[in-house]
Amino acid sequence: MKLDTLKQLNAARDAREAAILITDVTTGEERLVLEKEGYAGDPLEEEIAKRFRSGSSGMLKREDAGDLFFTVSVPPPRLVVIGAVHISQAL
Repeated sequence: MKLDTLKQLNAARDAREAAILITDVTTGEERLVLEKEGYAGDPLEEEIAKRFRSGSSGMLKREDAGDLFFTVSVPPPRLVVIGAVHISQAL
């Protein structure tokens, strides 16, 4: 991973923003997609949207080009409980 890409990914994680690192496993080429910046019009728009929704990383095998690996970084949800403290302690 390139240092600049790693810095951007860490900044997104620190800001609790969803991001996907897309790596071409054949060439090693990589790019970072940040959900807040949008990805409309991207040739992989459907796959990116699916990955953001599911939060799962994985391989996309393509016939016409190299295979891509999606590394998904989605912040975990936060649970805020107001009142009922004795019950919420177990959560």
